[in-house]
Amino acid sequence: MSFIRLIRFPNLVIILFTQFMIRYALLYPFFKAHNFSLQLPESIFIVFSMAFVLLAAGGYIINDYYDVKADNINKPGKVIVGNSISPDMALLMYWVFTITGVATGCWASTQIGLPMLGLLFFFYASGLWFYTTSFKYVFLMGNLLVSLFIAFVPFTAGFVELYAGVTRGHTLHTDIDFSMMLKVISAISIFSFLITLAREIVKDMEDVEGDVRTGCRTLPIVWGVDSGKKTANFVLIIILALLSYILFAFWKVHLGWAMAYIICLIQVPILICMININKVIVPTGFHKISNWLKLIMVSGICFLFLSAYICLH
Repeated sequence: MSFIRLIRFPNLVIILFTQFMIRYALLYPFFKAHNFSLQLPESIFIVFSMAFVLLAAGGYIINDYYDVKADNINKPGKVIVGNSISPDMALLMYWVFTITGVATGCWASTQIGLPMLGLLFFFYASGLWFYTTSFKYVFLMGNLLVSLFIAFVPFTAGFVELYAGVTRGHTLHTDIDFSMMLKVISAISIFSFLITLAREIVKDMEDVEGDVRTGCRTLPIVWGVDSGKKTANFVLIIILALLSYILFAFWKVHLGWAMAYIICLIQVPILICMININKVIVPTGFHKISNWLKLIMVSGICFLFLSAYICLH
């Protein structure tokens, strides 16, 4: 159980779930509607996806490895490294996960026909290391880096499948608008980036006490908690505005169920979070909002179930 908590197993499931949703709930129905099929072999896609999971697991481990002092202040009684798992064992597990993740990612990239994409996994691995050791102490840098990492999860899953479709079968199906699907995947990635950025700011407000003592310069520490609340709400307002644009597009083509889903399961929960952010004054309150934002992200990905049904019918 300590190992499962250390690698944030539920978060890893969300990463894998997101990538498979992009492939099977977004691209597969779209291709099938055009009498086309997925071109990337399933085994290669699984290896490609698992590379991200392995790197993320390594990132969580090394983060806990360096955050022992802060976690003893922010989350006393929940610290794993140094208690149920030794620091040496945690460091060993980090290197095993990271090296395996980079190796499998590079192998999958060559099989896809994009060997240069393997550099992305080196970028991921080095980025997670420098985030933990350096960037998280720099104002907003850590927040932006983590949000970028999360945004790459749906984007790369869609990009490699679209690339395989273009190179292996596009000449036979010139009616397929691959660029339109790339825009849809980019929109999902932007949503992931913004909701993660808001969540990271909220988490920083939860961890202010420990971060101050360890020298972190997070937004709530530099600008104050009130400014942190305003910034998180500003990011959420941007999400609401972008979703409203999408709602207008759905309204024009009479997609009522899609509109109802976005309003009830994404926009309304975001509004509730915005209201509660202004009321929270204790760390446990920020922790609850952080969990709500994670659920909203999952809810946004689950919208693809509805989009798949619409596409196929």
